[in-house]
Amino acid sequence: MRLCVAGLLLAALAEAQSHTAPPFVDLYREALERRQKQFGPAHPKVAESLTNLALLLQNSGDSVSAEPLLRRALTIDEKAFGAQDARLATDLVHLGAVLEARRHPRAAEPVYRRALALKEQALGRDHSDVAEIAVKLAAALETAGNNRSANSESPKSRRLSHAANATSGGWST
Repeated sequence: MRLCVAGLLLAALAEAQSHTAPPFVDLYREALERRQKQFGPAHPKVAESLTNLALLLQNSGDSVSAEPLLRRALTIDEKAFGAQDARLATDLVHLGAVLEARRHPRAAEPVYRRALALKEQALGRDHSDVAEIAVKLAAALETAGNNRSANSESPKSRRLSHAANATSGGWST
């Protein structure tokens, strides 16, 4: 029985890899369609499926297709939770990463700044999640050629990383 299941899984994987789309994209799209039918097009569960599909596409190198999915997920979550909810920071960080991957670091900067503000408000300035976003912001600023701003963000992100590392028992994220 195991051999048959393993063989089917290998065959499905080979089939998925033979297409131009990354493996499992069709499954993610199907899950998205099912959630849209079940919950409606503007439900946070749909935003979650949009984000999952976008991350799969981005990880396969298709940031162009990922961006509109992440923007739609962000819009859904903003309507569901409010524009100041800290849960939006995750959507914003994903969007910032896609913008950077598309070589738009200047567009990523305000996205990361908003994510940073939301996380700072929710978790405080010394939290490791805040430090991670500060590092991403500094990198985007540096890539955009805004070295002065990047340099002013870098000490902050290093300070936050050290503080978070100290409070987490030496583990860094």
